[in-house]
Formats: sequence, structure tokens, C-alpha cells
Amino acid sequence: MNEEEIKEYFETQSKKYQPRKIKYLLIAESPPGNIRNYFYYDGPKPKHQMFFQNIIIAIYNKHCATDPVCRDYFLNKFKEDGFLLIDAVKYPIVTYNNTERKKIILNELPNLTEKLISFNRQNLIDNKTKILMIKKLVCELLTGHIEDNKDIIFDRSHGLGEVGFPMFYKDPNFSNYFINFFKL
Repeated sequence: MNEEEIKEYFETQSKKYQPRKIKYLLIAESPPGNIRNYFYYDGPKPKHQMFFQNIIIAIYNKHCATDPVCRDYFLNKFKEDGFLLIDAVKYPIVTYNNTERKKIILNELPNLTEKLISFNRQNLIDNKTKILMIKKLVCELLTGHIEDNKDIIFDRSHGLGEVGFPMFYKDPNFSNYFINFFKL
């Protein structure tokens, strides 16, 4: 796949698993460099990805490994339960250093802002939607912007959640923060 096809794949897959009403919005940095590691990957031979596993363990206390049937079940359950994961940047930026990532995330901020506002226009989010940002750099760059923008609707009484990227499989800090933030 070329770069445009990969971006289209990420967008299509994300929309495929978009709930009718977003109760819990997760904002990560960007898709991974390997398409088989993508959170919404539902093709054959998914990789044993730490990010997907930590989210599923945190929410459902289940380990899914590389079983496509299990992944499909939890991707659909994730959707049914009102969860949506989006990325601040639509394409992989894993090969860039932090200075370059920061510039890219800030350059993509208008697109992310428009996406969040469009969720409101489509009645996908409301003032009960909880937003959790994942990864330190994403939190540092986006928290103030999202909180200050009154056109972005979310549960302001609850505030924005911020959690670091999981450090290893079954990361208890990641799971505990997830559980406590979303009151799972």
C-alpha cells in the first residue's frame, strides 16, 4: 500500500468501529508504522500488540493475543460500549524524534479540532462524553487547546484524562488509570 492508501485504510477502519454515541473518546498520537499493529486492524495475522492488549485488559479484563476472532469480538464490543480511539495525526509518525513529532502534532491540530467539533455537529458526543488523551506528548500539546475551545463538547466537570503510553503488556498503571478515569 502507498501512503495515501494507508491513510485511507486507517480512516475507513476507524469509521467502521465508530459508535453511534461516543461515551468515551481516546486520543492517541498516531497510527503505528506497521498496519498489522493498528488498533482497528481486523485482517489476518494481527501482531501481538501491546497497545491494543492494554486497552482491552483495562476495559474488559481479557487478553486477546493474536486471535483475529477474539480481536473482532472486542473491536465490536468496544464500539457497542461507546468507545472510540482516534489519533491526533492521521498517519504514522513513529520514526520521527520528539521535536519533529511536536511540530507535526501542532500542524495537525486544526484537523483534530475540526474532527472533534464535527463529532458535536453530528451529535456523536455531548457533555457526558469523557476524553482521555494517551501519551505524554499528546497530553502536553493538546490539553490546554481542547479545554479552552468551547466548541469542543465533552464532560467538562470530569475534565480531560491524561495517561502515558503503556510501558509493557498488562501495565497495571495504565489499567488502573483507565479504570479510575472511566469508572469502569
